[in-house]
Amino acid sequence: MKIIRILSCFLPLISASTLVLSVHAEESAKPGMPEPPSGAIKALPSRSSNGKAQWSIPCAANGYTGDMEVSARFLPTDGHYTFHVDTIAYKISPNNGRNKGNINFRVGKYDSNGTGYLAWYKSPDAMIQDAQWHNLYVSRNTATDWQGLIEIEYIFDDPFHDTKCSKVYRFDSPASGGGDPNGFSPIRAPIHKTYNMAPVIKAGAIIAQVE
Repeated sequence: MKIIRILSCFLPLISASTLVLSVHAEESAKPGMPEPPSGAIKALPSRSSNGKAQWSIPCAANGYTGDMEVSARFLPTDGHYTFHVDTIAYKISPNNGRNKGNINFRVGKYDSNGTGYLAWYKSPDAMIQDAQWHNLYVSRNTATDWQGLIEIEYIFDDPFHDTKCSKVYRFDSPASGGGDPNGFSPIRAPIHKTYNMAPVIKAGAIIAQVE
């Protein structure tokens, strides 16, 4: 009887472990796919205009903060998606009276064929650092059957030594959990779920979703 009672005490823990493993498996990469890119983080929704989801992709280092607003969409194309990105505007803070910053970015994808990127867009050596928004119109697109990526690099113009800051942002297509490609879809919560028994944190990138 004592043995039975002891085992029964551990049953809730066994069930909890099963639940944790189940959730982790559900949120991991699609079976048979390569490992996802490490370090990617979620994009931040800013506002929606003309049916396009808009996102903020900032980076901060050494007292500087760069931010760029982009429109990102997944367009169905011949059995996959075209991840289409339009940049809208940028802002570099604080206002230090300088105008030789740089904003470089490249669009990529993570899918059944692995991770890949298009060539870098490199801005002129003339990005204004006055804590105000300035227009920046660049379009890029790439094919993917799973997720889209944007790697952003800010080079902050400093009188003593320029500072670089870079990040990778990851976006869900409808196939990987995103919303309707023809409409605005809200951002998905970070992969960090806490239960009464134990927290579950997915290793690697945090996912964002767009249309």
